Amino acid sequence: MTAPTGTLQTYTVNTNREDLQNFIYNISPTDCPLLAHLSETEASSTKHEWSTDSLAAAASNSQIEGDDYAASTITPPSRVFNYTQISGKAISVSGTQRAMDTAGMDDMLDYALVKRGKTLKRDVEFNLIGVNQGYFAGAATKPRLLRAWDSWISTNVNMNNVTTTVQGATAAATTAGANAGAATAGRTDASSVRDLSETYVKDVLEKVFTEGGDPSLMMVGPYNKQVVSGFTGRAQGRQAVSVDTINAAAEIYVSDFGEIRVVASRFMRERDCHIIDPEYASVAYLRRMQEQDLAKTGDSDRKFITVEYTLAMLNEGAHGSVFDIATQS
Repeated sequence: MTAPTGTLQTYTVNTNREDLQNFIYNISPTDCPLLAHLSETEASSTKHEWSTDSLAAAASNSQIEGDDYAASTITPPSRVFNYTQISGKAISVSGTQRAMDTAGMDDMLDYALVKRGKTLKRDVEFNLIGVNQGYFAGAATKPRLLRAWDSWISTNVNMNNVTTTVQGATAAATTAGANAGAATAGRTDASSVRDLSETYVKDVLEKVFTEGGDPSLMMVGPYNKQVVSGFTGRAQGRQAVSVDTINAAAEIYVSDFGEIRVVASRFMRERDCHIIDPEYASVAYLRRMQEQDLAKTGDSDRKFITVEYTLAMLNEGAHGSVFDIATQS
């Protein structure tokens, strides 16, 4: 059936208003698990320093009655440092755009500031644990770089067999050896990877325990989060199970050395599995995230969001990592 002759239809009318919903849908993730678990502290210089120490190994100790005690050598604490890194996002919105009636927001500049702030927080998380880099003190034409997580971990590691440079010395590495780069470089990745296994995780947990660490967090990429959920050991899904629920995820891994919360990270390297004691790492801020007005040079409003921060690895021996693991099946 056709419409009567002369009926005005929408197909020929160009003055009808658009049906644009007054909401903006954004599914981009903003959760940052490392930042959520680490404490925060203040830095007072671009070179942030702290001290680390450890006890001597336990040994047989017996003394003769009435004898004088001989003083043993005292090892002073070690001084450790990292450089701060500056991250920032600039926003520029024309005066015309700010005057427009825009769907889903009152002001495009305010909306852009909130959006860039969330993006900047993701960048901070990525720079702390998602890049494989050592520190750089900075130069007139090169930015300062913080020493990221991968570059620190060398004591408690399990990795694929490679020959690598360890703190400046060439050595044949094994799955039980260290594979960290020098402080000014990232770690040396193996040329091949292997599937993450519960055996590797147990190996690292044992090493961390022996060193004195008490880790409570395991961070893995999304693919290897599913691998951990398939471990046959004492993995618990902390979830109320009903007849309508299929529980296939491991949120808590119960090891011989304590319970470890398993968290998936979108921002770390998929080829790493990090065992973390949050008490012995923190994020130090020289400048917390702040908004600044930029000079007005034309018919636009310009702002800049900046943050200056570093990773304080308070004691590297409290953590561990399984390196060189497969990123897909």
